[in-house]
Amino acid sequence: AKNAIYENLTKLLIEPSQQIQSEAMALARLLKIEIPGKALIAVAKNESSIPALRIEALRALATQKNEKLTACIASALQSKEHSIRIEALKILAKFNPKSALDRVEIVISSTKANTLEQQTALALLGGDLASAKGDSILRLLLTSFEECPPSLKLDLTEAAAVRKINAPAPDFTHTLEGGDADRGKSLFMNHLAAQCVRCHKVKDGKGSDIGPNLKSAGLKERAYHLEAIVAPQKTITEGYGSISITLKNGKSIAGLFKSETKGVIEIKDAEGRITKVTSKDVKERTPVISTMPPMDAILTKREIRDVIEYLSTLKSKK
Repeated sequence: AKNAIYENLTKLLIEPSQQIQSEAMALARLLKIEIPGKALIAVAKNESSIPALRIEALRALATQKNEKLTACIASALQSKEHSIRIEALKILAKFNPKSALDRVEIVISSTKANTLEQQTALALLGGDLASAKGDSILRLLLTSFEECPPSLKLDLTEAAAVRKINAPAPDFTHTLEGGDADRGKSLFMNHLAAQCVRCHKVKDGKGSDIGPNLKSAGLKERAYHLEAIVAPQKTITEGYGSISITLKNGKSIAGLFKSETKGVIEIKDAEGRITKVTSKDVKERTPVISTMPPMDAILTKREIRDVIEYLSTLKSKK
């Protein structure tokens, strides 16, 4: 069976599509099927290969502990693609922490480094590169915390917290900048617990109408989205709050509060039907509340930062 899998993977590895090649390479690594090192080295160093393919080649070489891995990492660290440099740094941290720490100092101090690359460097100081030297780097950065770019404050404070270094606590205000829109989109569409698309649309015809359509979310301030995510009860978009009413005749009505005009309350039920109730017939009513739970109990601060970044890209004016 393994031979049959190997034969099919070999065919996929020479597919014209580099994306298919990278996925085949990832599968081979997962199944512990070894691809010849010479081929992996050629891919890892090939600047014309797509980043996903070069990254998988680097991972495979690391799994094999190939003797040319160090040279391939050095080459990858010079790549124009930040995703390749990030992967190379992660691998270097496992195989040569001393060199990785030197690289981290360069990345963090650079004014031209990619934000995601700098975030990775800081995360490593609280992870694979946790050490006395790493702590010194963190302490030095914390001496000028106010000057730290907003996009890095969450990563710096989280790394300091892991290392039990005295520093400002990671705060939700640190999630306003520095997210990754692609990761945010994936979280929005696929997170099993958050279930964003079960209540929201991001464009016409996709998602649900339970919550507001977010196709124009990027036209609002990031702080607005942060509040909506972590404190949804604070500001409820008109027409999307839940209400329960008990009438004087004993009948109960529950649903989405749509409006209240001239003593007439409109409530929308789960089937989309509108019920109109006159306020003089109401015995009791609950406050209008959001049906969305606070997401800070479901998503990490880094995940919230990514979702905010994604929402900021949605700028439809129609």
